[in-house]
Amino acid sequence: SFLRVFELAMLVVVLGAVLCAASGRRLALDLGHPEVTIVMLTTNTTLSRDRVSGFLAKTPVDIRSNVHFFTGVNHRDFTQQAEMVDRQGLAELNSQQKNNGKVFPPGSKERSPGAFACALGHYALWEQASETPGWTVVLEDDARVMPGMNMDKLLRVATSNQGGAPEFVWLEGRPCGPGFGTAAYALSQAFARDLLKRFRFHRVVDHFLIQEVAPRNAHGVCPPFADMPFTHGYKVGDQGLEGESEIRSA
Repeated sequence: SFLRVFELAMLVVVLGAVLCAASGRRLALDLGHPEVTIVMLTTNTTLSRDRVSGFLAKTPVDIRSNVHFFTGVNHRDFTQQAEMVDRQGLAELNSQQKNNGKVFPPGSKERSPGAFACALGHYALWEQASETPGWTVVLEDDARVMPGMNMDKLLRVATSNQGGAPEFVWLEGRPCGPGFGTAAYALSQAFARDLLKRFRFHRVVDHFLIQEVAPRNAHGVCPPFADMPFTHGYKVGDQGLEGESEIRSA
């Protein structure tokens, strides 16, 4: 009957709409999940530009096409560490943070402007993450994608601790092994807001994250090493992201 044919036609339309919606979500996942933002911290130096070029050359297109780049502070642009603290334009710091920044790292015998510049870059990215829905993947410019990694796998690992305490995931192996390095990690919007309240520039950034915020024994923060999306490209003699060698020894 005409009514039966009409009902069947409507069923086809509804099923088509459902399938289109499902394929649309899948496409969003394949091309860059709308609730995961990937940002790489760089500096305006030849070393950093070379590292970024190496990253882009070796990273699958589905990942590299979704990476945003954020330029941090080059400490060599300033004559004094205190000048950098006062004149940097990346983040609004309160008086305690500024005071700690001028003697960064506090309690150390020697100042480390490179380590402060690195910490400042991460702090500025936490500010961005605190205003960005979903999760943010933070990369330093020496991060390198592991063989066989693709966007789908990266997204699954990066958000694997959704609802955890903390909502934070290490995406490279060093923090979960020897206990240093901040080349790759993911955090939620809510947890980024928490970090902004807790970080007073009272210690170098990897010590803060690894020892105070997301130690390797915290539930969910360390995926299996075989699932880590990134490794790091640190080489002997390479000064790292504006002071990584200083961070390692601080």
